[in-house]
Amino acid sequence: GNALLAAVRELVIACSISCDDQRQRSGFLRNVIIRRSGLGEMMLVLITRSPRDEADRLFLERCAELGARFSDVQSIVWGINDTLSPVPPGPFTLLSGREYIREKVTGIEFRISAQSFFQANVPNLERFVTAVLDAAHLAPTDVVWDLYAGTGTLTLPLAQRCTHVIGVESNVAATRDARANAERNGITNVTFITADLHDRSAWGQLDIVSEPHVVVLDPPRAGMHPHLTEYLRQRLPRRIVYVSCNPATQARDVAMLNHAYRVVAVQPIDMFPQTYHVESIAVLERR
Repeated sequence: GNALLAAVRELVIACSISCDDQRQRSGFLRNVIIRRSGLGEMMLVLITRSPRDEADRLFLERCAELGARFSDVQSIVWGINDTLSPVPPGPFTLLSGREYIREKVTGIEFRISAQSFFQANVPNLERFVTAVLDAAHLAPTDVVWDLYAGTGTLTLPLAQRCTHVIGVESNVAATRDARANAERNGITNVTFITADLHDRSAWGQLDIVSEPHVVVLDPPRAGMHPHLTEYLRQRLPRRIVYVSCNPATQARDVAMLNHAYRVVAVQPIDMFPQTYHVESIAVLERR
């Protein structure tokens, strides 16, 4: 990854590319993201503002050629972000290779595209997934909801231990990857729904699926929306496994479920070595 990053840096200098200045809201190149899977495949993602001159376009052309120079780079993707948000809305364009890289966790092969979230600490990911599976304590007849499902990192291993899993994810690209991952691994007892769990309109889609015995959820750092905690109080699954990268918002949300659930276990997992961040797995059982 370092050699690839150095090559991009050389092109930035050679093409006189301006880099992001958040205060001035200027600069062409906003982010350079390099993903490397445990299978040795790499993805280069370039996030820029819209090109304004020939130098910007030349830079992208030269970056596209890096796929031929580095044999382990399977995907080079360019995304545009002209907004104030750090999350690029796109469009995304494939510059070289295929649209995804592959990763293997707990014997399941995943495809990961540029817009899909996937845990960055791949070496520790199998331990993390196993901890969530143990926390769920599933019976073969259980129906599980996996909320904020992403590419199916937890959904698919859960499906190997129960009757059916419904995975819910707001990101269209991640849902597309999740369905492809299920098909790739021959896992048929899963259903993926694209829905924004922070919007009440999602409840209509959940109202018509099977009642959950266990709910697994892994929200972003901001935690659950109050609407979702309200909805979970209505559905009252037997067990909730709340995975969080922000224990503060996790504690806030668990407190809102306190009258219906009690916390029986909390397991921290160090997914972010040499930082103060930690992944926290809380197990809630219905009172």
